[in-house]
Amino acid sequence: WELHAPGLYAPLDLAVPAEATLLVRTAGEPATLALPVRRVLHELAPDRVFHLGVQPLTAAIDSQLQILRLLSGLAAVFGGCGVLLAALGSFGVQAFFVESRRREFGVRLALGAQPAQLLRLVLRRGAWQLALGVPLGLAGGWALVRVLRSTPLLSPVAEIDAAACMIAASVLVVAVFLACWLPARRAARVDPMVALRTE
Repeated sequence: WELHAPGLYAPLDLAVPAEATLLVRTAGEPATLALPVRRVLHELAPDRVFHLGVQPLTAAIDSQLQILRLLSGLAAVFGGCGVLLAALGSFGVQAFFVESRRREFGVRLALGAQPAQLLRLVLRRGAWQLALGVPLGLAGGWALVRVLRSTPLLSPVAEIDAAACMIAASVLVVAVFLACWLPARRAARVDPMVALRTE
């Protein structure tokens, strides 16, 4: 997995690895080369026993990349769950805030405020929170990626994906916008006398 891992080429008669890979280019079926390759290896080293597992290069690469694909899939699932939870949390907090100001909206409507003014008031608050929260979240994600790159097991998948960052930020923006707009729109349509009525 290391891009610049140290290496050393050595003849087989000096260093016999426990497991080695032999690449053979063929135009036909790879399985048909098992016996000819075994025969050539036996002629080169008659005192050694070779156990051949013949497979196409694509299958060998796929087997090597399985762990990376598993880690990438888990990272995508957990990242998606994190974005969903963040969006739901933002929606819940904003909706609660707007609903808690229902009486204030009633007072403003009774004093002559227009529903569009209430919507702009609530959306302005959400915009300020997004302007602070999204850059802080992106900076935190960038710092976390830097930490994960120092972990050998996660370093191959710890890369900054600009598209994923933009999708996550867009989901949060939409969630906060809907959380501000829907309750404020509902509150702005309420009769001021109903909104001002004590419970």
